[in-house]
Amino acid sequence: MYSIINQQVQKIITHLQQGNQFVTTYPSLLARLSQIDVSMDVDYQSRYRKFWAMNQARLGDDFYRLYFHILQDNKGNTNIRNEISNILKRLYEIPSRNKGTKKYQFSFVSKLCHMINPNLPVYDKMVKAFYFLPEIDTSNPIESFLSQYNFLINEYNRVINSNLLSVAIPQFENSNLGRLNYSNTKKIDCLIWAYVDLLYKRQFNVAEIYK
Repeated sequence: MYSIINQQVQKIITHLQQGNQFVTTYPSLLARLSQIDVSMDVDYQSRYRKFWAMNQARLGDDFYRLYFHILQDNKGNTNIRNEISNILKRLYEIPSRNKGTKKYQFSFVSKLCHMINPNLPVYDKMVKAFYFLPEIDTSNPIESFLSQYNFLINEYNRVINSNLLSVAIPQFENSNLGRLNYSNTKKIDCLIWAYVDLLYKRQFNVAEIYK
């Protein structure tokens, strides 16, 4: 899979450069995080929710209020990875806006942790699709998620240490995205996101690239 990203990197980078989300929005969100009280800044919250695709989830004001308070309270937490279980449990107690059901928000919690420590991976449907990750085990959801999350941490370290994206990452760094000081983890995440998104949009000839 990494070899395909290396082969298709120019198309992937072009896709990432389109629009503002990776060129301006994400770097701006990271930079402003340390400068403001994110629990009170409505504009920041709005842009954050749009970038991380939270608005479609219909989570409700109470959820967002607690979510951004947690983000604010943990901005300097170098051990945020150890807080994942607790954060998941706290947010689980707030039912969704539409049906009043409770749900573990694994993806949004991973995004919160990534904002605090950009060396931590993001867990979302694109990453799940790329790595063919199984559905979370509902009998033990938090442990099931943490197992997959730890896999991502170890796998991204393997990609970096073994130089598995030896073509893609240097070209990423040589593009206008390279001046934005993305973490190595975020570089990998961006390349995976764009590759899967292009597959979904049928912008690759799948039979050709997998032959």
